Amino acid sequence: MFLPPRLYGRKLGTRPTRRFFGTLALLSLAGCLFTQTAPVPKIDRLLVVDLRPGLEVTEEQARGLEEILAERLGELPGIIPLTRRDLARELGGTVALGTEYREPGSLARPVLTLPTQLRDLGIQIYLIGEVHAFGVESFGEIGFRRDEAEVNLGVRLYLAPTGEFITEGQTEQLLAQSNTNRWRPGMVIGPNEVFLETLEGRASQGAVDKLTEDLGPAFDKTPWSGRVTAVEGDRVILPIGFEENATPGDIFVIYAPSEVRGERGSRIGSVRIESVGLGESLAEPISGGGFQPGQLAVQEL
Repeated sequence: MFLPPRLYGRKLGTRPTRRFFGTLALLSLAGCLFTQTAPVPKIDRLLVVDLRPGLEVTEEQARGLEEILAERLGELPGIIPLTRRDLARELGGTVALGTEYREPGSLARPVLTLPTQLRDLGIQIYLIGEVHAFGVESFGEIGFRRDEAEVNLGVRLYLAPTGEFITEGQTEQLLAQSNTNRWRPGMVIGPNEVFLETLEGRASQGAVDKLTEDLGPAFDKTPWSGRVTAVEGDRVILPIGFEENATPGDIFVIYAPSEVRGERGSRIGSVRIESVGLGESLAEPISGGGFQPGQLAVQEL
């Protein structure tokens, strides 16, 4: 399993906390698949953060918001974020990204398709979305001018191994102030002190905090998922180890392949981790059998 050393250098226990501030914005949580009450997953899950520019938003602005959102989501328990820039760096060049699909005219939930290059990374969650608005408008006359910043984000979460839809969110942050710092071309947009002290920076941080606060429960209920690496007799090898916080006793449900895009197959059994190595674990069967390499394994919370 691909585990970027740079990312695992940040210990979960040392991540800073940050207060959520500002008034709550509209957020639509549409049918989270994992609705049961469950403890927060302790096994680390790789998350891709993929924000793209909407109309009148530049690629530079979308990438900057992506970096801010990824840093904030990285403070959630068990989340290791990767931005598009991280993917390009780790894979050494241009990266094909996830694509969404919905049957024309269908009211069914969309599904996500990942290219082989990303599937091989062992990603568990994929966040894809758009920056719908980023900028400032000025009102009034000289000496009585009021600046109003607007940042608007819309995102959708998917379980990466299957492409199944988890939930979606929308947030808008409006922040008005007079005689304040403004973003200027050439100033790096992102989680840096210079930008975050601008009006646009404060609006960006507020929008990201709101989105993270409302999406937090969906992340808490989304377990680790991946593919069976190998089978030894009736035992299976999973691509997680103690680096990802896997421990003996962790239980995983095994699913047969599905013929329907964006859905899991039928449940064929479950296994329990017996021994843990650096990047893989050996699991014994609890129920079912006939396990094969490549079958979907989902942690039972």
